[in-house]
This record gives sequence, C-alpha cells and structure tokens, in this order.
Amino acid sequence: GVFVVVTDYLKAMASTIVPFLPGPVEVLGTDGYGLSEDRNDLRNHFEVSSVYIVQAALSGLFRAGSIDVQELLGLEASLGLPRDKADPAVRTAC
Repeated sequence: GVFVVVTDYLKAMASTIVPFLPGPVEVLGTDGYGLSEDRNDLRNHFEVSSVYIVQAALSGLFRAGSIDVQELLGLEASLGLPRDKADPAVRTAC
C-alpha cells in the first residue's frame, strides 16, 4: 500500500515521520499563506481536503505500480477535480 501523510501545517513537518513508515509515502501540507475564509476552504486551496487525500493515494498507488494509468485516470475522473488547477504553492491572489 501507500501511506498518505497530511497536515494543516507545512509539508516539512509531516515529512519528519516518513523515515519511520515502511512503504511509499505521499505528503500533503499547507505550504504558504491561504486565501481562505475557513478551515474547509483552506484545505481545498492547499489540496489537503479528503478528495485530495484520495487523489494522493491513487497517485502513490500508480507510482508503486499497483494500478495502471487507465485505472488512475478513471478513478481520478470520478473525484471531479479540475485537471488544469495550478499548484497551490505557486498560485497568486487575483
């Protein structure tokens, strides 16, 4: 399997436990300043909400060879995430 480590803090904080996990790891965190009204908006902005956790797990399974590209794309499509969304770490305020 794949481990997904998620935090409302910097990815670097969550990354501290990676050496202690026995398999592939995906790390998600809120790197940067959020443009959010509440915690749910913050998590969506920085892609650490439940749907992005599922996407990270799927990506990790793909990289580990547990699922193929067709399975990955099909399952990701069912999540309803935008394919052209910019990386939250480099997005700027409008």
